[in-house]
Amino acid sequence: MRRSLLPVLALTISSLTLLHCVIKQEEAQEEGAAAPEVNAGDEAPSGDDTPAGTSGGTPSSGGSSSSSSSSSSSGGAKDGGAKDSGGDGGAASSCAGKALCDTFENQTAGQAPKAPWKIADLTGGAITIDDTKAFSGKKSVKITTTGNAAYKSAFFYADDAKVFPATVVHGRMMVWIDKAPGGGVPWSMISGIGQIPNEQVGGTYRYGGNGTTFMASYDTFGANTGCWKDSQTAVPVKKWVCIEWKFETAKNEMTMSVDGKAVADMKVTNTGDGCTGNDFDGQWRAPNFLQMRFGWESYAADAAQTVWIDDAAVDKVAIGCPK
Repeated sequence: MRRSLLPVLALTISSLTLLHCVIKQEEAQEEGAAAPEVNAGDEAPSGDDTPAGTSGGTPSSGGSSSSSSSSSSSGGAKDGGAKDSGGDGGAASSCAGKALCDTFENQTAGQAPKAPWKIADLTGGAITIDDTKAFSGKKSVKITTTGNAAYKSAFFYADDAKVFPATVVHGRMMVWIDKAPGGGVPWSMISGIGQIPNEQVGGTYRYGGNGTTFMASYDTFGANTGCWKDSQTAVPVKKWVCIEWKFETAKNEMTMSVDGKAVADMKVTNTGDGCTGNDFDGQWRAPNFLQMRFGWESYAADAAQTVWIDDAAVDKVAIGCPK
């Protein structure tokens, strides 16, 4: 074998239903929490579209708001620029006209992101608003995970009705990865989740990596798949990078770009390099997307990780990198 394969996380439909109920209870308890300032006329997210199967998942690699919460400042760090503390940001231009976008300037440092974002289950990780490093403005989301645990997850997500449900969904974020995991450690930083048409099965499209190179992965909740596609492209570290992606249900297709340039071997249409399960005959059957997750999830023991995310956006049309 070219690498050892990871087990697929198999969830039954009944367990997904239970999980859905638990999430609803948690969201109900959080109602009334203060939300950051949003554009006039915007409505608060309803939270009614949380899909079945939104707990973590194990992409089996072959190896291993509603609208903008932006500030009105201008300027900003350019591609790869490390703006570690303060400064004027490109907040207004970054979020102008986007269905859901946040530069996190109106969020509170030291706390978890509030509306339009929600926090997924945290396992061996933490998510806080940080004012020591940012791409635009003075704040970003800081994600940390502990070392040596076989599974770690720290995701925040959006499920706002202005975007979801969606059969075509675009995402963007500025991301600073402090270091890539060691070789053979599969991980993800983007996860689009929803219900597969005509199936009682949840599906997940992911982008992340396998060690120091990018990787796309596909997994399902209620079926045995666990698929992957490896890239030869190295993951940029210790600098701000613009990651954009598009997930399309009808084509069973996902694409990704880095700093405005398509990563050719990260385009997946129907099939990738392989799967550990064969319930869908190797097909990456895309869901109708109900939420988009940003953060970090890893599926093998590795060192502690630190990642920053800024200028996060989701829309039904192409978004573009911040200027």
